[in-house]
Amino acid sequence: MTPLGDIQFYVIHQHHYADIPEDQAAFASSWVDYPNSRFDPVRGHELYKRHDRELALIDELGFDAIAVNEHHNTPFSMQPSPSLRAAHVIARTERIKIMVAGIPLNLSLPNRVAEEYAMLDVMSGGRMEFGLPLGTGMEYWSNAASISPTTARARFREGIQVLLQAWEEPGPSRFEGEHFHYRFLNPWPRPYQSPRPKLYIVGSGSAETLDLAVEFATGYSIVFVPISQQRNTPTTEAWRAGCTGSPCRRCSSGATPIGSSRSASCRSGARTWPTPRSSCSQASGTCCSTSLGRPSRRSPPSRRRSPPPAEVAAA
Repeated sequence: MTPLGDIQFYVIHQHHYADIPEDQAAFASSWVDYPNSRFDPVRGHELYKRHDRELALIDELGFDAIAVNEHHNTPFSMQPSPSLRAAHVIARTERIKIMVAGIPLNLSLPNRVAEEYAMLDVMSGGRMEFGLPLGTGMEYWSNAASISPTTARARFREGIQVLLQAWEEPGPSRFEGEHFHYRFLNPWPRPYQSPRPKLYIVGSGSAETLDLAVEFATGYSIVFVPISQQRNTPTTEAWRAGCTGSPCRRCSSGATPIGSSRSASCRSGARTWPTPRSSCSQASGTCCSTSLGRPSRRSPPSRRRSPPPAEVAAA
């Protein structure tokens, strides 16, 4: 099979209310605090019907999958609950796969998400896939209430653990983490697909998020990143090739994995960037190029740039 034969085509539908608000210049932002007094429910109803027609056309044209995502407090999306929309698509289609991409587990109750996603998978007869986003700064302003963004990654990791345990271990089981506690993790129903539906970690190229995709053996979906920069982001396959420890993740201090000649060894006292033939010494702050001709993306801690305010919590 040729490389093109392996490619599948997904259409992600934002379910927008307006492309660009006509009066956006009058406000500081078109996200989070753009006044919802400008929402016309009659127009919204007509737009949902239009979006229905577009989703039907995507299926009719033979695309492999429809992806629906979640955003809040913005005219660029009328999809605060992608699971609801996915259930609607399930009822209107027979063939096409449906990806929910998705509910931020760190801003939710992951056991409830596990049940909800399993329900969709059973309803669809196993046509579901799911993207797991950490969530951008906009989502925290819209949803987080008392949840501190500084706990985002820890809650995200635990949320993934809860989701996988709920699906893959016979219930009831028990989960005790730092942020989530379940005495009886016992979701009904369980997923139609065994052992689980296909999962993708959603990120924007950071090392920590790639680590999660490798550690939990998921796919990786990159968003909010220009195509030119995406080309410099290693694939999860290249990530795995860089460090073959168990579980396969970035080498930690003192660890020495046994791997192929393409793998960079982990030295005591150094942090290693796990792409083929690439290492980054935390002490010296110098990084060499990878065998793929891409520079390491990790910078010395003192020179790391802060992300834009809107993406403080981004992956």
